[in-house]
This record gives sequence, structure tokens and C-alpha cells, in this order.
Amino acid sequence: MFRYSCYPNGVNEVYDSAWAFAVMDSFVFCAIFLFFDFDAGTRMCALSFHVGCTAAFLDPDTEDIYSEGIRNMDISAGDIGPLVGAIIGYILALLIIGPAIQGNIKSGLAHAQETAIKLAWHEGQLWTGIVKYFRGSDQTIEVDYLVQQAFLAQERTAQLNANLGNSWWECFDSGRTGLIRGHLLELHERMSYMNDWLRGLGVAMQSEDFGAEHDALMSKVSASMLRLNSCTADLLYHSCCLAIGGYSPELDSYQLDEDVKAPKAFKEAFEQGRKEVYKSDMLAEDSIEEHFVAFALSSYADYVEMLAEDVLSGSKVKRVSIMQSTIDGIKSIPCLNPDHGYMVRCFVAFFGSAFIGYVGVPGLMKPYSAGVASTAAILISSSGGTGSAIVSNMNRFLGIAGGSVLGSVLHALAVPCTPWAPLSGFVMAFIYLGISFFTKFKPPNYGFIGMLSAIFALKQLFKPCGQDESIGRAEFESLQTQMLAIFVSTAADVFIGNQSAGHLACHSYKELLHTVLESSRDAFDPKKPIDADRRAFRGKLVGQYAQAELIGHEATIEPRIYRLPWNGSFYDKLVEQSYQDTVNSGLLRFAIVEVERNPKLKPLLEAMTSSPAAKAIIHEIYARGTLSVALAVAVMKKDSMSALRAPLKVCKALTAEMPKPLDLDLNAAMLDILAEVNGGIAKSKLSSAKASEDGYCLAGTLGLLKFLLLFSFLKFSSCCFYSGCFAANRRAAM
Repeated sequence: MFRYSCYPNGVNEVYDSAWAFAVMDSFVFCAIFLFFDFDAGTRMCALSFHVGCTAAFLDPDTEDIYSEGIRNMDISAGDIGPLVGAIIGYILALLIIGPAIQGNIKSGLAHAQETAIKLAWHEGQLWTGIVKYFRGSDQTIEVDYLVQQAFLAQERTAQLNANLGNSWWECFDSGRTGLIRGHLLELHERMSYMNDWLRGLGVAMQSEDFGAEHDALMSKVSASMLRLNSCTADLLYHSCCLAIGGYSPELDSYQLDEDVKAPKAFKEAFEQGRKEVYKSDMLAEDSIEEHFVAFALSSYADYVEMLAEDVLSGSKVKRVSIMQSTIDGIKSIPCLNPDHGYMVRCFVAFFGSAFIGYVGVPGLMKPYSAGVASTAAILISSSGGTGSAIVSNMNRFLGIAGGSVLGSVLHALAVPCTPWAPLSGFVMAFIYLGISFFTKFKPPNYGFIGMLSAIFALKQLFKPCGQDESIGRAEFESLQTQMLAIFVSTAADVFIGNQSAGHLACHSYKELLHTVLESSRDAFDPKKPIDADRRAFRGKLVGQYAQAELIGHEATIEPRIYRLPWNGSFYDKLVEQSYQDTVNSGLLRFAIVEVERNPKLKPLLEAMTSSPAAKAIIHEIYARGTLSVALAVAVMKKDSMSALRAPLKVCKALTAEMPKPLDLDLNAAMLDILAEVNGGIAKSKLSSAKASEDGYCLAGTLGLLKFLLLFSFLKFSSCCFYSGCFAANRRAAM
């Protein structure tokens, strides 16, 4: 509108003032969207529509005249048919797809409510199964089933988060629906913490020997343990039912009182059983796993109690209003993308396509064509996303070409000039749409093919009978334009400044492991303060793990034209193994913060760090982990033939620096640590009301997590040295 308000007739002659104004205006507008941190969808639509208007403005022979301003809206230059069709399609989608056959509204918030109630029920059943298994006397294959159920609980929690992420637009965090969404977000956060303890419990159950002392202790605490679990599971389900209702009734004081009494009764029974079984009120070597389970179960009850207090008492939930969301979005726009190669690649791909469309290609497209640049604006990949960009671009072309050809063939077969042609055409279109949308929604790698194939096939199927079934010149030119845009965008992705997805994956994995190692080292360093924000620390770990997993998938489809194949199986194995390390690190931070929050437990932390064996274990974890990460990155970064020997050189250097395994026996180290810890607990003289505040349970949790991290990094270093040193030596000998 701004251009047409200044020059109502557009460009009359090439290189006149209107032409210069349009070129400068278009360059500035597009550069702003290419260089600044706009949302990908906003950037695509803005560039795609802007280049179409610019091409019409620059063409001296065009008869299209667009609106000069808001008071003079003129859409005669465009085809009103697609606009009306889009409006009708949106209305039908809302009226037909929205309500399901059963009458339920299939919205993101409704899905979140259904997922939440199922999650709360299954979570309570899973904790019940774990408690019943742990109070048994034998280790059976049931533990593997429970560990698998913990994985499924984690996936359900992730699905709840995904549904909630799509629900803000449905309620804008206002009214009753906004209250429901806020409570469900709180439920998701609590469930995430519970799932971490479930993963830790899986490892503890697998390492428990189920000896005579275990049986004796469980016989004394079994009743109180089952009661605590039952009260907590009921309160979790009750709180979830109220959360998805979106209102806060009077507090169910009886049920909440029962949940408060149960942890105290369990702690007293556990303390009395410990004294009777181990003949002293001390942390014994054989009771580490039992104290960890007691701490985890009590923490589970604490999480549910806090959730119930938030939901049942009607406390305010955090909401993001439309105004705040708008302000946050505007604040994020002025940020430049730190990947300068990405900005250069986008600039070259888009303006290169625009120049090709401006000058035209003889025999392919006429001058002042906007199709190539408009398509290229949609094909620009993200930073480090070369592999998925190329695959997506080729899938787009396959969808367009395949849909056009198949639509033409099916039109010739199913739409003859007979009375039943409309019926046969409708049936064929219905079947083809069903197959296409199954391809779009089920296989994640073929979504573009299904959607575009349906669109371009319907263009052929909706032709009247008797019309030329072959692909017309317009459709053929569209295919050529799409292919040219894909070629330009792909060339920019591959050759201009895009970072290697493999290198980005190595960097993400290195950052993740360094966070785990540094947090483990700092947790037992009295000179370094501990950040008490457990939510932020867990969010950092989860974000880094998700980034490493995502970029690793990107690296598998990266076009390694001048690089060796990506060692995807080795990388996936390392990332999968590191997940339990992130969980253990998060649980360790949780226990350390509990100690820091209670000044009376300071002697416990001092005892954990003063033991020579404890110091040796922490040094072993950090040194072995750091050097193993360096070797793993060197193995995965072998991009060329000259780099094949790099892992061998790195392996030799790291072998000399790698600390030898602990000389002292681990059993002796455990006894040394327990002696220091029991002395520290005795000095604290702390009386607690539940196991999550008990010094012995905290000490058992810290000790078990420390040894789990040690065993994990011993396994990790062995895996890295086998993959790096052994493979490199074998290649050197060949």
C-alpha cells in the first residue's frame, strides 16, 4: 500500500524513480526479515507475499493495480476465488473437524485434560507397583517391566507438555480455561520431577540384592510404606480431577490430613526398623538402596502435597496475557542471529531467486516472475538444518510432481463423461485424500509429500469430464519453478556458510556432559556455592539433552558430499546413555539443595566431602568423564581421510592423562565414607518429621547417586576407548 500510495501506477519505465524506490524499499524490507530474529512462519509469509507484490509493481506491462491505502481496498489484481475458497475451508474445518463424533471438542486443552487424568492414574499405579516389588524378597523380571513403565510415564508427561504448548491460542490464559491450563502446567512440572525419581528408582531396584537385612527391614515398614503410597496416589488423582475442572472447591481437609500423617508414620517406622535390623541408628552399607527408596517415596509425597495445596486452596497460577506475549515477541525481534553464515545464506538464496525471477529464463519463465523467490522464501532452512532442509525440499517437489501426475491419471480413469462420473470422482478423491493425509500425519518424514500431493492431485481431479487430462502448461511451469527454487535454496544451504550438523551435534553433546560433570564436581566442593534454583538447573539439563538428540538426528541426513559418513549409531548410543546421567545429576542437585536449605545438615555435607575416598571418587568422575568426552568428540569429528588418524593420536594422548582406576577397593571406600557420614549426622542432631528431611536418607541418596555416576562414566570411558582406540588401531594396521 505504501508503494502504491506514492506511485499509483507502479513502474512505467525501467530505472525510473518508481523503479529505484521499489528496489530500495523491497531490499530494506526483505533484509529486515532475513537478518533479524523473526519467527520462521512470519518470515516465510512476509517474504513470499512481499515479493509477489514487488514483481507486479516493477512490471511496466502489468495491468494489476493494488490498493493505495486502507480507505481504498482493491483486490481486483488478485484472484478472489482462492480467497473465498480458503475462507470456506476454514469454516468447514472449524465446524466439522472441531467437534468429534462423540461430541468432545478436539482442542489442545481437551487433549491435555484427557492426558493429565490418565497420567495421574497411571503414575499412582506405577508407584504402587514399585513399592510392592521393593518390599518383596526376590529380584524378578518384573523390575524390567517397571523400568519400561517409567519410560512410558515420561512419554505421557512429554505428550501433556506438547498438548499444553498448543493450547495458549485457545484461551489466551484468561478465564476458567486459563486457570485449567495453569493448573495443568503445574501438574506437568511436578510430574516431571516424579519421573526423575522413577528413573532413579529403576536403577536402585536393579542394584538391590534383596538380602536378609532387606527382608527384615521391609517386614517392619511394609504397612506404613503402602499406606503412604496409597494416600499419595489418591491425593494425586483427586488433585488432578480438580485441576482439569478449572475451579477450586473447599479443601478436602480429611484427605490432606491423611497425606500429612502418612509420611510421618512411615519415617517413624523406617527409623525404628533400621535400629532393630542393623542394631544401631546408623547408615549401614547394605541399606543404601533402602534409604534412597525411602527418600524418593517421601519426595513423591511432598510433590503431590504441594500440588494439592496449589490446586485445592485456589492459589493463583502463572498466566501469560496477550499483552505480555506481544511485548515479549517485540523484545525478541531486534536480536540478530548469531550465525552470520545463516544470514548470508538466506540473503543469497532469496535475492538470488528474486533476481532470476526478475530477469526471467528464456523458455522457462517470463521476466518479473515472483514464483521462484516466493517459493525460496518458504524453503530457507534453519541454522544447522542443512540435512532436513534438503530432504524437505525434495519431498516438496515429489509431492507436487507426484500429485500432479497421479491426479491426471486418476482423472482419466475415474472421471469419464458418464452419469456416474461425479460419484466416481468423489469416491476417488475421498480415497486419495485419506491416503495422502495418512502419509502426512503418520510417517514424520513424509508430511510434505502427503500434503502437497493432495493439493496438486485435487487440482487435476476437479476438472470437468472431457477436459484435457494431461498436465497443462501452467502446471508444468509450476513444476519447473518449484525445481528451480529448490535448486537455488539447496545450493545456498550446502555451499554458503551453513555449519555442519555433525559438528553442532558434537558441540551439543559436549556441553551436556560438561554440565553434568561440573555440577557433580561443584556439588561436593565446599568452596563453590550451590545454585538453589532446581527448576532452572533441571530445565537446563533437559534442554541440552533435547538439543543434542535433535541435532544428532539432523546430522544423519546431512549431505556429507565432501565428508566421511556420520557415525550415527555411536552418537545415538552415547546420547542415550547420557540420559540417565542427566537424571542422576538432577537428583543429586535436589538432594544437595535439601542439605543446603537446612543449616543443621551442614555437618553431613562436610562429612561427604572430607573423606579421602569421597574426594577420590569425585576426582575420578570428573577426570575420566572430561577426557572421555574429548575422545568421543574426536571420534565423531573425523570428517576427512586425513582425519582418520586423529582419534588414534587423541587416544594415545588421553591414555597417558587418564587416571587409573581407583586403587582402593570400592567396598573399603564405601565404609570410609559411611564412617564420616554417620559422624556428621550425629553432630547435626536433627529431628525430622519425614524421610525426605532425614539425614540418613539424604546421605544414602547422595552416596548412591555418587556411585551411580562413577559406574556410568567408567562404562562411558570404556565405550569411548573401544570405539576410538580400537577402531583407530585397526584402521592403522590395515
